[in-house]
Amino acid sequence: KAKMIRRYPASLKPRQMLPPMFVTGIFGLLIGSLFIPVLLYGLISEFLIYLGIIILVSVPGARDKKDISLMVSMPMAILTMHLTWGTGFIAGLITK
Repeated sequence: KAKMIRRYPASLKPRQMLPPMFVTGIFGLLIGSLFIPVLLYGLISEFLIYLGIIILVSVPGARDKKDISLMVSMPMAILTMHLTWGTGFIAGLITK
């Protein structure tokens, strides 16, 4: 995706920037909290808000499938997907 954005920057949609922004926020707050401990509250807040949103999104899917285990597995899958996609996107922008 990073290669395509370099070539066609207008094709980038705002929703596609959420995973890289999430990863940047987590990483920045994690590093920043080593020097400014109060930033740890920001890190925890960002993660809890994100987790709350993906859990809320997972509830209808679990209810529709009548599978309560999706309430745990769906958020974990979405978290993994967003972290890897966001990190890969950032790495793709940094490297050639």
